[in-house]
Amino acid sequence: MQLLLWMMVTVGHIGWWCAVFNRTHATAWPRGWRKLIEYAAIVVTGAPLLLVPVMLWRTGITTAGELGDAWPWLRPYLVICSIVACTFTSEWVWRKLFERRPARIRRTGQSYSRVEQLAGQSLVEGWLPRLFRWVPGNQFTHLAVERFEVRVDAERPAGGKSGNGKCSDDGQSGSFDPTRIARLRIAQLSDLHFTGQLRPEYFHEVVKQVNRFRPDLVFITGDIADESKCLDWIGTVLGPLEAGLGKFYVLGNHDRRIGDESALRGRLKDAGFEAASGRWTNLSWNGWTIRLTGNELPWYRAARTLGPEPPSGNGQLLKILLSHSPDQFGWAVALKFNLVFAGHTHGGQIRLPLIGPIIAPSRHGVRFAGGDFERDGVLMHVSRGLSSDDPVRWNCPPELGLFEVLLSGDSR
Repeated sequence: MQLLLWMMVTVGHIGWWCAVFNRTHATAWPRGWRKLIEYAAIVVTGAPLLLVPVMLWRTGITTAGELGDAWPWLRPYLVICSIVACTFTSEWVWRKLFERRPARIRRTGQSYSRVEQLAGQSLVEGWLPRLFRWVPGNQFTHLAVERFEVRVDAERPAGGKSGNGKCSDDGQSGSFDPTRIARLRIAQLSDLHFTGQLRPEYFHEVVKQVNRFRPDLVFITGDIADESKCLDWIGTVLGPLEAGLGKFYVLGNHDRRIGDESALRGRLKDAGFEAASGRWTNLSWNGWTIRLTGNELPWYRAARTLGPEPPSGNGQLLKILLSHSPDQFGWAVALKFNLVFAGHTHGGQIRLPLIGPIIAPSRHGVRFAGGDFERDGVLMHVSRGLSSDDPVRWNCPPELGLFEVLLSGDSR
C-alpha cells in the first residue's frame, strides 16, 4: 500500500508538470516566456525526484501520509498529485482499451532506413547533436517511410453519415464502390526544422523518396526553418520536389524564429510552393474538385479571416485542411473537411515502452501526439515529423507520410 501511494504521488507529480509543459507550448505566448516555464517545469519535476529520496532516508519517513504530517504545507499538493495520477491513469487505460485506428485509414507498408548509412557520412553538425548520437537507440538520423491507404466516399458528407448511416464490416460507408474509384497520391512532410544540426543530405534522401512515389500533391505542415542561415536550403532542398497538382504549405510556431516572414514565404514561393492558409484553393482532378486551405493558428492568424467557402460546382468534392497543430481538429470538424494533415507534436519524440509519449505540445496533452484519428466523419493524420530542434528521437523515428486516397461516390 505504501508503495502504491508513493507511485501515485510520483506519477501525479510528473503528470502535472508534463501537462503544464504541453499546454504552455500549445500557445502563442512569446518564446522567452515559454522557455522560462519549460525550464521551471523541468527543475520542479526533477528536483523532488532526486532530493526527496535522500530527505526520506535521512528523516526515516516511509509513507506519503507521514510526509504530509512532517510538512503540513505539502498535504494539498500530495492530494492534487493523487487526483492527477488517477485522472491520467484512467485516460491512459481508456485510450489503450477503447480507442482504435480509424477503419478508413490503413497502413499498407513501411520502410525504415538509417540515412547516415545510405549517405556514407555523418549527417549532424554541432557538439550537441554529435553528443546525442551516442545515446543508445537515438533515431534522430533515421527515416520511416509510412504508406497509407485512405478511403473517402463522396456520398458521405464530412461531419455526417451517408444514406441510412449503416457501415460495412470494414468500417466504410455502405455506398463505397470499389469498382469506381480514383486514386489521389499525397505526400506529407512536416516539422523539417532546418536548424543546421541535420545536414541537407538527410533531406535530399527524403525528397528522393517523395519523387519516387510520384505524388499528385505535396504538403508541408509547418516548422520548416528555425534559422535564417538555412533559408537557402528551401530552394536547393525543397525545390526539386515534384507534384502534378501542386505543392502547398502552412507555417508553424518555429517558423516565427525567422525574423523576416516575407523572406521565408518568398523562398517557398520561389521553390514552387503555394501558401494554403487564409484562402480557399480549388483544384480540378479526374472529375473531382479538390478544395484545400490551411490553418496556422494560434501563431499566424490568417485562418481567422478565411472567407466563405466558394460554390462546389460540378463533380465530387474533396475538402482537405493543412494544419500545423492537431489542436485545430475541432475547427476542421466544424467546417466539415474530409481530411486533415497536421504535425507539430513529433509523435512525442520520446516514447516510453508500454506508456508511450508523455510530452506533446498540445492543449490535449498526448492524445494527438501522432497517428490517425476520426471525429464525425473527419479523418486526421498527425505526422511524427522529420526533425526537431532537440537532436534526440527514441522509439519514435522521423516520418515521411505517403498517402493513396481512394475516392468513390456520386456528386454530393
